[in-house]
Amino acid sequence: MTTLNKIAAAAGMACICFSSLDGGEADVKSSSVPVSQYWWKDGAEFTLDKKLQDTFWIWNEKDTCSDANRNKVYVFRKTVNIEGDVKKANLLITAQGEYVLSINGVEIAKDNSVTSVENYDLLKVLKSGKNEFAVKVKSDIWYSGLFMNGEVELGAGEKLKLDSDKSWLIAEEGKEDSHPAGELVRGLNGGFWNNAGR
Repeated sequence: MTTLNKIAAAAGMACICFSSLDGGEADVKSSSVPVSQYWWKDGAEFTLDKKLQDTFWIWNEKDTCSDANRNKVYVFRKTVNIEGDVKKANLLITAQGEYVLSINGVEIAKDNSVTSVENYDLLKVLKSGKNEFAVKVKSDIWYSGLFMNGEVELGAGEKLKLDSDKSWLIAEEGKEDSHPAGELVRGLNGGFWNNAGR
């Protein structure tokens, strides 16, 4: 598959790792991401880009603590319609559990750490017209969750968001009955660990 080059900022208990993808079967490449901003540090104030503070974690249910379907494999899906030529396309993604990202039926990337955020350049992957996104997620320790923040810039200057929100559909792997994903908590540091007090 591809090689992920992890860049880690040393910070207390653990820290966020912004990863870049160099080459690969789907010809996905990445620009650098600042590593001075981390979110997984014991007892520290979290300093994140505003775009990472505004995006939602999405899950099978809004209240994961009442969801009996723990440890199941889920697939998040969304159709993104692009009208015009793609000038730029960038995606930041992480998941609670192991994820596999596919676009238009082609596997793009995968990772298995909630404490890392991968950064992908999708310029050569997206096309004019319908683009089918699918992210398969499986967690062995909690519930399968997805966090995505991205943007597509078209030739005319129009911008489309690729953020995780309730417009995504989710279904258990192998089943066709999908439903809108639940928006859990806004912000990268708003995942399952902050859900107990909802």
